[in-house]
Order: sequence, then structure tokens, then C-alpha cells
Amino acid sequence: MEITIELIEKVLDATDADYKVVKQALLDADGDADAAIAAIKEAQAAKEAEEAAAREAAEAAAKEAEEAAAREAEEAGQTEAAQEDVGPESEADPDAETRAAGPEAENQEEAKEGDWTTDWTTDKFADDMVEKLKKRVKEGNVDQIVVTKDDKTILSIPVNVGIVGGLIGFALIPWAVIFGALAAYGLNCKVKIVTSDGKDEEL
Repeated sequence: MEITIELIEKVLDATDADYKVVKQALLDADGDADAAIAAIKEAQAAKEAEEAAAREAAEAAAKEAEEAAAREAEEAGQTEAAQEDVGPESEADPDAETRAAGPEAENQEEAKEGDWTTDWTTDKFADDMVEKLKKRVKEGNVDQIVVTKDDKTILSIPVNVGIVGGLIGFALIPWAVIFGALAAYGLNCKVKIVTSDGKDEEL
């Protein structure tokens, strides 16, 4: 069936979707405007549900990070108080403890000074992993993307490319949310895909 301007305008009015999305939906539906509208609305609903789940996961992760920061601050305060109780002897040489611990402790101090590279490293990890996921999804047979940390699920994104069809389904996957979670947790997280036959594949 021919894809006419009238058909495109009908689907645009009913869905408020992007022109390219509408045209692709009509092509996938062989020009059936009602079928294209139903497919786009289903995709939009799925995307809204995924984004809501991603927001909840991000809020939970932020809360966990805030609580961890509070615990670290409390522990730092306790350490500082303990050091003050030691007395003037500890003020004589603040590096004495590090030297006494040997080269390993000194290396750790040097590593701390290099923490400015952490953001770059995690961003590169996240970028590389998202590219691997995109490539794997395009290859097909992927039903779900799962990001975990310490065996706890951070994100669980269903992949509905096969349901929605072609470029529409691929574009609806919240890649920015996945990137953000990977960048936030860096090398401490694991990424796996669940295939349509129920198998787990870690990337």
C-alpha cells in the first residue's frame, strides 16, 4: 500500500510521534494507519514504563550513594577525633604512619592523587559497553539488558525491538539511562543480556 501524506498526517495527529517514526511505522504496517498508530502507542507506553523504572532505579542508586557518603563522613569524623586524642606526638611527623606501612601505603597515597582520572575511565567504560550493547541488540535475539552491582540489580531494561519493529524499537531503548548507570558505577558493575531462549550472556 502506498504511504501517502494523508496517512502520515493521520498517524502524526493520533500519536504526536516524530515524522521518521511515523513513516517507518507505516512501512512496517504496510500502510495500515490504524496498525501503525497502535504500534507507536504501544511503543510509547513501553518507553514510559521503562523510563519510570529507570528513574526509580536512579533515585534508589542516588539514595544509596548519599547514605554511603554520610557513612564515610561519619567514619572520617570518628577517625579525626581519634587522631586528636593521640596528642602532640602524632603532630611531629604526619607522614610517619605512611612510611611505617611501607611502599604499599605510599603507592596507595599516590593512587589517590591520581583520582582525577576516575571520571574519564568510567565514562569510557560506559561508552564502550553501550556500543557493545547496541551492536548485540542489532544482531538480534536479545530480550533484556540487565546491569548489576554486587549481585543487586540496578537496571533491567526489556528490549522490545522485535515487538515494535526495526529502527523504532531500537530507538526506544533508553541508551542514555544505561550509559548513566554504567558511568555512575563504573567497573564495579556487571552487564548482561538475556536472550530470547532464556540464556544469560555477560558482556
